[in-house]
Amino acid sequence: EPEEDIAQELSAAITPESIRYLSGILPERLEKFNQGISESYVDEIEQPRRDGTSVWTETTTRFFTNGDTGALEVYGVSRDITERRQAEDALRASEERFRGLFNGVPVGLYRTTVEGRITDANPALVKMLGYPNLESLLAVNTKAIYRTAEDQKKWDDLAMGSVDFIQNFETQLLRLDGTTLWATDSTRIIRNERGQTLCYEGSLNDITERKQAEEKIKLQLKRLSA
Repeated sequence: EPEEDIAQELSAAITPESIRYLSGILPERLEKFNQGISESYVDEIEQPRRDGTSVWTETTTRFFTNGDTGALEVYGVSRDITERRQAEDALRASEERFRGLFNGVPVGLYRTTVEGRITDANPALVKMLGYPNLESLLAVNTKAIYRTAEDQKKWDDLAMGSVDFIQNFETQLLRLDGTTLWATDSTRIIRNERGQTLCYEGSLNDITERKQAEEKIKLQLKRLSA
């Protein structure tokens, strides 16, 4: 009933979490009002329903002084934003799951710009390339990571083509300490609706041990055939 809603105590009309939020911001707003600064405020408030569920509202409020009584009054307008909040919560949960996967896999993952600036990398790639932390790796251009200019040119030629995916491109990379590792690079080329390349997202697998084993076998076969 509308009359019942109007008569409700604030503690019954707003969830405890929202009451704590309002309690933290109201003193500053009241101080401004007492100084003659009249402003409108927009807040997202969670309110309980009679069925035990809750609804999120975007509430616009403004303080007034009652001309007859001199009492402080608050006028407000609310709109239901529950669906928007639920969508935001779902998106945030999805991003957290993705970030957990991104950070947890043992494969090096990265995102770079077309110019070669690294914009994101997971802990596995930071460790693989021997950098102390993510920030130090993000400060490096991919051009400085390729062992040879030839490998970089081969990769660039592939990326500049019409393909959307480069799979298992074998290349030598430089670690921070100057040592070399072999890796397979699989990259997805992200394009806009006009076909222009926006960025690259990919994964690196360290195959150094495999390449070393292959080289040993080649040397053994060469000795046997000598």
